[in-house]
Amino acid sequence: MAKVTKKICFPAHHTAVLVGVIVMAISAKLSSSLECEYYNVTECGVKAGGAGVDTEFCKKSQRTITCEQDTASQKHSCWVAWQRRNESQDILQFKGCFINNNQCVGEHKCVDKSYGKKSDPSTATVTLFCCCSEDNCNRDFDWEPIPTTTTIRPKAVIQPQKPGATSLVIVLVVPIFCVLFVTIAFFAHRRINKKSFPNSDSGLTDEENILLDKSESNHALSVTLVEMKAHGRFGSVWKASMAGNNNYVAVKILPLREKASWKLEQEVYSLPLMCDSEWVLGFFGARTHTDGDNSQLWLISEYLEHGSLYDYLKGNILKWNELLKVAITMCHGLAFLHEEIDNGAKGHKSAVAHRDFKSKNVLVRSDLTACVADFGLAQIFYPNKPVGTCHGQVGTRRYMAPEVLEGAVSFTRDSFQRIDMYACGLVLWELASRCSAQQGPIGEYRLPFEEFTGQQPSLEEMQDVVVTQRKRPTIRNDWLSHPGMLVLVEAMKDAWDQDAEARISASCIVERLSVLNNKIM
Repeated sequence: MAKVTKKICFPAHHTAVLVGVIVMAISAKLSSSLECEYYNVTECGVKAGGAGVDTEFCKKSQRTITCEQDTASQKHSCWVAWQRRNESQDILQFKGCFINNNQCVGEHKCVDKSYGKKSDPSTATVTLFCCCSEDNCNRDFDWEPIPTTTTIRPKAVIQPQKPGATSLVIVLVVPIFCVLFVTIAFFAHRRINKKSFPNSDSGLTDEENILLDKSESNHALSVTLVEMKAHGRFGSVWKASMAGNNNYVAVKILPLREKASWKLEQEVYSLPLMCDSEWVLGFFGARTHTDGDNSQLWLISEYLEHGSLYDYLKGNILKWNELLKVAITMCHGLAFLHEEIDNGAKGHKSAVAHRDFKSKNVLVRSDLTACVADFGLAQIFYPNKPVGTCHGQVGTRRYMAPEVLEGAVSFTRDSFQRIDMYACGLVLWELASRCSAQQGPIGEYRLPFEEFTGQQPSLEEMQDVVVTQRKRPTIRNDWLSHPGMLVLVEAMKDAWDQDAEARISASCIVERLSVLNNKIM
């Protein structure tokens, strides 16, 4: 079946405000009693050769929409979300309409009046939002910050009087009734809203309780779960359908305790150029989902029928040219993550270390190209910003490099990326073990080190095998009879070297394997 190829993203650090806007847009149909201008930056085309956004096509995509009403109680509004760069240049992102936002009622013009917003120093942009409640009132928009002021009234001087019997009764009874009224009102309000919003004890802020929508319309993240594809201790992955889209999407569902991972994955996907890379899994957005008292964190991405490389290798044997395609595109993805790229108008992409690279986090498309996914443990290296005190011993034990198992990680960009390369060498071994280019019989799929540790190794077992005994997965002699496999074996050995500084980079592996790709073997 066709795969979802459209990838939606924004510059880093500008999703927080857009989140609040778009959750309201996606939560309901458009109103029939109001006309609003519509615009969606993600629908813009790209110029021939990929040279930026086709602004002429963007202008043509602007149109007027008539909102449709479900119930008489719905209040409809027009809205705009945009970015202001260098305090003067406005960059339009979205226009549309949504329902039941009281702050828009009675507003004749679309003006953001919020005060004290600061621009992102890395991009010199600030994200803005306004709404109004008249036909096409979102045609023009502006930012007119109004400082918040508090009026202090002078205290009235009241002459003390001796309380009588009536005054004493009032003093005692009235506060009691006030307390009872407030208490009843609080619990009634909480009961009404309990089904619509996550529990206040969830630990989520207001911004995190609303939808991060990077989709093509107000209905784009109206998602229906179809089938669970995987389940683990950190969450589950579902195949799902999305309103207005004929293709399936993938939904990764995390519990609230994984809030940090959920936020980090969004931060990585929000880096400039991430949406341009074919070697990274396409990302559509994130949201919170509440079912009764149960609140969940959702990440919505491209759905690939083949699933992970781990799943694919368990049920399939690769031909040599298929192995090369998977290996080269996989290493392209890792090299892209590791690289710091300054692309002018498109922005500056910081270098990223994956920190949990393994065959389960490499996904396979229908044409057997691979892409990298799952950035919940990633580390972003922003320019002139220290790494901080992140935990050094993270990831999947089986794929942990010797220095991680020893707890001797240097908190530098090079060190973290060399850890990724060690794991990459193990994934290359997995590919080689299921390739028909070897002369001998091809056995059942096995995980790296499974021959020494079994399927559920402890940290102590991995430390003994990898650090003390310095073992690596077995390389069979019949692999070496194939000239291409010989080069692949050398690449994996150079990637999983015991000495971290001796490990080769992902781009080096791409160069080595690309030479083979041009030859017939």
